This record gives sequence, C-alpha cells and structure tokens, in this order.
Amino acid sequence: KVEQNMQNPRNEIENESSLDNDFWNDPVIKNLSLKEQFFYAVMLGDYERIQFALERGIAVDTPCFNHGATALIVMTANEKIVRLLLAWGANVNAQDWEGISPLINAISCQQKGVVKLLLEHGADPLLPHHSQPTPLVEAEEGADIEILSLLRQATLDR
Repeated sequence: KVEQNMQNPRNEIENESSLDNDFWNDPVIKNLSLKEQFFYAVMLGDYERIQFALERGIAVDTPCFNHGATALIVMTANEKIVRLLLAWGANVNAQDWEGISPLINAISCQQKGVVKLLLEHGADPLLPHHSQPTPLVEAEEGADIEILSLLRQATLDR
C-alpha cells in the first residue's frame, strides 16, 4: 500500500468535490481544453481541479500564463497545492520569463512553510532572477527572520 501511494501522489483528494460545482459545469468552461481548464483551476486555487487535470495528463510544469509561470510559481501561497504539485514532480527551480521562481514567490508572500518545503525539495537559494541576484538577497531585503535563516542554512548546506 505504501508503494502504491508513492506511485500515485493523487491520494489527497477530499471528500467533497469541486468538480461538480456550477462553475465547472458551465458549458463554456466544460468546452475548454484541458490545458485551459488547468489554467482556470490554478487561478482559482482549485485543488481538486488541478489534480483532475494532472490525472488526465496535463504536464505539471505547463506554463499557465503569458509570462511563462508554472502552477508551482503561482500557487506558493497555498501549501496544500504546493505539496500536490511537488508530488507530481513540479520543477522547484522553474522560472517565468521575468526570472521569478517558486522560491522567490514564496519569500515575497512570506510563506515560511512553503519556503522550507521548496528548499527540502531542492530549490536553489542562489538561483538568480532579474530584479535581485538571488532568493537570499530577496529575503535580506525584508523577509521574515525565520525565512532568512532557512535560506542562509540552505546556502551553507550547498
């Protein structure tokens, strides 16, 4: 059973289903491509619909928006969805066209738990982006002291 759970990261589905609500049953939404439905699910933070799209073959790192952001970059304020995306193998070092990564976004949103989770999954605290040299520098300019400490430790551990 443990082996089955490791092979199937989708076992976190909740009892009540958002797949049956009015929004998703709207004829216009139902006729969208799976990729477009995935984009809507990401914008809405709809865990079950994101999972639904992943189960039907959407690549976890599909860019969701015109600026190339993946679901993991967009959803860093939602730890439950971050865990789902990581279970599906999301790239923790993905960057949008501006160089924003999931780690930079989590730092900006002051999401300590997500920062820790991303670092545990291999997020690079020294990955540069356009507006700041690294996530560590981003944190030094205003992040919570615990986030800064996590990033400093991760930098030392490299």
